[in-house]
Amino acid sequence: MSRHPELARAERALVLQARHGRRAVAAGALLACFAPDGSDDFLHIAVPGAADPDDWAPSVRRLLELGPGRVPRLEFMEELHPDLPAALEARGFRTSARAAAMVTTAGDLGRLPDAPVGPPPLHLAEAPRHLGRFLDAQAQAFGMAPGSGRLFFDRLRAGLADGSVLAAARLEGDTPVSGATLLVTSEGAELAGVWTSPERRRRGLALGVCRHLLASALDHGVDFVWLSAAPDAAHLYRRLGFRRVGTQVNVEPPAGGGTAAP
Repeated sequence: MSRHPELARAERALVLQARHGRRAVAAGALLACFAPDGSDDFLHIAVPGAADPDDWAPSVRRLLELGPGRVPRLEFMEELHPDLPAALEARGFRTSARAAAMVTTAGDLGRLPDAPVGPPPLHLAEAPRHLGRFLDAQAQAFGMAPGSGRLFFDRLRAGLADGSVLAAARLEGDTPVSGATLLVTSEGAELAGVWTSPERRRRGLALGVCRHLLASALDHGVDFVWLSAAPDAAHLYRRLGFRRVGTQVNVEPPAGGGTAAP
């Protein structure tokens, strides 16, 4: 049994998310998951796909031989794979982010803070016409280039249609000013992409949207939710009942790495 059972469950959900709607190719103990042809390279992702080997080097070498133009970025839980970071670094990979992996379970989801006064956030599945504006505002909130949020349009629209994504937004008029998404798998859901427009921050909008979305998840039978939290956001998630169980690591491939797609 894993010494980190909740972290292991979060990573199993991460692997299921990575495989959903993507073509999975084994690279030793790693799994490269390629988005459909024509997708942006950022949508390709690699994750642990098997038990840890005694030596990660062969798996890393095989990953370097798979990429369509470049090798997929990797996401994994550091405590579950303590020898993987060094093997990646030895081949030129670079860590781009280390974030607190936090979880909450059904009992805590049943004790969410009271809903704010006012109309509830809007579920995007009920109003898909707002999807483009939602992604544009989210990209702006994260400091991304204008229009970059549209890279996720098709994937988000498909997820809303098949139930693998729940998303909600707070609107002012027809303008989304705060939002969040839940990526749902059979192992649980990830709370991701939580944002508020810069001029609307520190008003409790993100807390209200997340609370509404988590309550909806509980109604949908979700009993486990995880997330990776930036240091300045952990306090928000603790208010929602999340607790830290480990560390998620995001790793970028070497510049120019990879060959033609398999």
